[in-house]
Amino acid sequence: MKKITLTLLVIASALFFSSCGGDQEFNLNNDIDAKVDGYIFDATTKQPISGVKVTISNKTATTNDAGYYIVSGLSTGDYPIKLEKEGYASVLYVGAVSIDGKDYYGDAIQTCAAYNMYPRSKKLDVTFRFEQYNETSGQDEWYNAPAGLKVKVSYTNTSILNVMDTQTTDNSGKISIDNIAELQNITLDIDQVIGSDQYYISRTISSSDLESYNYTIRVEISKSTAPASGEIDIPQFNF
Repeated sequence: MKKITLTLLVIASALFFSSCGGDQEFNLNNDIDAKVDGYIFDATTKQPISGVKVTISNKTATTNDAGYYIVSGLSTGDYPIKLEKEGYASVLYVGAVSIDGKDYYGDAIQTCAAYNMYPRSKKLDVTFRFEQYNETSGQDEWYNAPAGLKVKVSYTNTSILNVMDTQTTDNSGKISIDNIAELQNITLDIDQVIGSDQYYISRTISSSDLESYNYTIRVEISKSTAPASGEIDIPQFNF
């Protein structure tokens, strides 16, 4: 009796594997059709945003009126998620989505956390100035930076994809930039020689300071005598 039962089990196992294998190749990645869903909100109003293009791998979706999206057809792997909408800073969150074949099989849904987007609605005005001794008055006085200084302006948030053009100071030592993303820290960099003077700054302005001054600020810049041609400008150290 035991011999007959064992024989039947062997036959059943053979039939199972032949029907499962056959001419079809089983691939765990190909057989996973994961779906990722979530919500997108305005970082300032906390309201949902419709019409956001959401990209994960080579799959895209668009948020509805509730800010909801669902991206289908994903296989196992780690993916960034890219969010794009006119009037907002485009963002790329690296490693935001991770689909593990051990946890998800077939028509599975992995829900992601909600994401914020930042409106590009601010105009930034920056006037650069330096302090210098005035021999006539006998006092230190403030002067606006000269025209023609090249200013590199960037976000400290590396998830933001929007790159700001290099700005040039006008005759008042001022630059103006439209469509600045809200709630973001801004870095200002200048390192330039004009005539015999060298101008330098590398400073980050916090979003709270920008808000406090309504995005109209004055920033101190360093002015010094430029090294003569062929000289090397090295700080002095005591050894």
